[in-house]
Amino acid sequence: MVNWAMIGSMILPNTGGWAGALAMGGQVKNSDGQAWYQTIKKPSWNPPNWVFGPAWTALYTGMGYASYMVYRECGGFTANLMKLQLIVHFLAEPLCRRRAARTSPILQGQFWMQA
Repeated sequence: MVNWAMIGSMILPNTGGWAGALAMGGQVKNSDGQAWYQTIKKPSWNPPNWVFGPAWTALYTGMGYASYMVYRECGGFTANLMKLQLIVHFLAEPLCRRRAARTSPILQGQFWMQA
């Protein structure tokens, strides 16, 4: 029998992540109009850009499965705390990225220049 609750719990965080990525597309830019991530100096061990999509998909799927396990084992208040954490994460991430790209010396590449 198909466990739709488990499947839904694993898909839901991904839809939030995808929606956030689509909503943020091209919005985090430096004052010269370039995406800040493309302009910062990165270490030699920095993974290629294509890795981030599969990595975040795996992380969000794992978060969804963990929330399903919490719901199944604990239910009630604990499951609601887990849902609240996911909602806060999805709402706060775009705001934090947008602000950090403008104000953080680390995200502007100054951290790697000093190393």
